[in-house]
Parts: sequence; structure tokens; C-alpha cells
Amino acid sequence: DAINLSLLIPELEKRFGSENIITIHNGQHYDFYLDGIFFEELRIRKPNYHLGMPHGLKQGEQTGFVISKSEEPILKEKPDLHISFSDANSTLMGITAAKNRIRVMHIESGMLSGDFRMPEEHNRRMVTAISSYLVTPTDISFKNLINMGYPHEKIWMTSKLIIDVIEKFRDKWEKSDILERLDVSPREFILCTLHRPENVEDESTLRNIMKGLELAYENSEKEIIAIFHPRTQQAMVRFGITKPEGVRALTPMGFFDFTKLENNCLMGITDSGTVEEDLCWFRKPCVTVRLSTERPETEVVGANYVVGDLTALNIERAVKTMMERDTNWDIPYSLGATGRIASIIQSLEEKIMKPKVRWYE
Repeated sequence: DAINLSLLIPELEKRFGSENIITIHNGQHYDFYLDGIFFEELRIRKPNYHLGMPHGLKQGEQTGFVISKSEEPILKEKPDLHISFSDANSTLMGITAAKNRIRVMHIESGMLSGDFRMPEEHNRRMVTAISSYLVTPTDISFKNLINMGYPHEKIWMTSKLIIDVIEKFRDKWEKSDILERLDVSPREFILCTLHRPENVEDESTLRNIMKGLELAYENSEKEIIAIFHPRTQQAMVRFGITKPEGVRALTPMGFFDFTKLENNCLMGITDSGTVEEDLCWFRKPCVTVRLSTERPETEVVGANYVVGDLTALNIERAVKTMMERDTNWDIPYSLGATGRIASIIQSLEEKIMKPKVRWYE
């Protein structure tokens, strides 16, 4: 979330004054390369509050921690507007705000996968339900909200914040020397990310995905550069699963290095929604190793193949199909979401009791 919000926070500071934008970090990510490096690279200001979520909490414990621990700073600040972003557990601070009669804006509402195994699906639906204002990125997510019964007058369509971030920092990530450090050439490798609990914490599913990667390498003869979340690495050790031939497994890296890899890969294999968006923007074919996606617009334009039933043969088939895909698709995203969202908040100022706006990440 910090990456997506890296431009919006200073834009709101410019319009409302930095003293009126308050940020809370739930502390969910315990590794520097899952969190701290993004604050450092993108020069995101230090949060006003850090909840310090303990590592290793179960999903229910994480939910309770975020909702209960965010109440003290929310009541202390008494914000005029609470902004919840996307679907991570930090989004659930919106529930605390709503319980205390604070208006909530949910950015990236309406992006639904229909896969209720995912904690993110629960989070997004719950926070959307209690929000006063809904900001949604595409016409598909807009229609989802309408079909769920939310009125037009509380919905705004803005595109994606991540696109602004990619282009704002293009000079930075283009200068990354990650290709030289990995000794790989543009379009001569497949980029893979794997992190979702429903994929990596189920032994059968994880084995199928690894076998699928092995088959993809055998058919394409392209090395697979795989960025494995610590959760994925731990599961492989726990299940006794070895890294397939042709797969180079790396630990998480910074935004600049990873974006350089995205822009230079032949194609991607991922279970990350944000990577789906990035690859679509860069015109790189994507295979999503999931049952469904909350970014169906990437499928509609032909940029993404959602595997569905995660067998090794289905993954192999998807990779083969996308390697032959024409990349001249209509990109469903546009620049400018940062300014649009800031202007929406500014336009709502008269509807909010006091002239200050508080921000919560």
C-alpha cells in the first residue's frame, strides 16, 4: 500500500497542509524488503503512528489487532475523513473509524475476485459496506458497485494510483543495474512472484505450481527469475519441495529493481494483483496462478490469462498461450489517478463538518 500511496500523501499535504494529514502504519510487514525499503526509495514520510503488529498472528488475530489498536489514535486525532486503501488488513481501520461516526472513503473499492478463500476479498467487501465515499479504478469495478446496490452519487472512477507511481519514478527504476547484477538480458527471462497463502500454504497447490514452472522453463528455454515471499520459502522447506530446474529463486527486492525486471521480462507468472496491472501497463503478457482475479480488465483486453484450476498442465498451457500473444492490447489504465482522488477529497470538503482531512494508511 505504501507504494500506491507514495504520491497521494504529498499531494494531499500540498492541498490541505502536512499537519492535517495523519498516517497510521499497522506494522504487518516485518521484513525491510517487504516494507521499509519502499519508504526509503520512494521517500515516503514516516508514519505518525505505528501499531507494531506482532509477527505470526493468525488472520482473526490480525483483524482484531488492527481494529482495536487503531482506535486510540483515531479517537485522539478525531479526523474529519478516514481514507482506507485497497484490501490489506490495514484497510480494516475503516471499520474502527465508522464505529466512531467518522466518514470513510474507500479507495479501490469494487475490485472483486469472488474468491472467499482470500482474506483480501473479505476486507474489501466489509470496508466498502461501511464507507461513505467509494473510489473505484475501472468501469468493471464501477459496475460491480452498482450491481451491489451502491448509488452512483457515492462512487467516483479514477484509474490506478500505481500507474502514476511507475511513471513518476521512471528515471529512477530505469537506472537500476539489476539486469547486470543478475546477468540477464531483456526479454530473455520470465519473471515470477508467488506469495498468496491459498497458493503456498497448501502442499498440493504449491507442488502443482512448481511443476508448472518447470514445464514452462522446459518449453520456453527461458530462465524463470522467481521472487519468492518468505512465506513461500518457508512452505517449500516445510513440505520438502525443491526449486525446479530453470528457476532462480530470489528474496523480495526494492521497487526500482523489481520494476526494472517487470519492464524487461518476456512475460510474467504471478499471484499478485499489482503485478498484473504493472505488466499490462508495460505490455508484458501475464499468467495469473489463481482461480480468479479482482483485475478482470487485464483479462478482457488480452493481457492476462487466469489459470483457474491450478494443475501443472494448465499452467504450462497458459504460459504457452501468452508467449504467443500479441501485446498490442488496449490498456485499461491511465495516468492521473493521484490528482483525481485529491480533487475528489477537496470537492467533498464542504460536506465534512470541519475543514481538516486526516489520512490513514
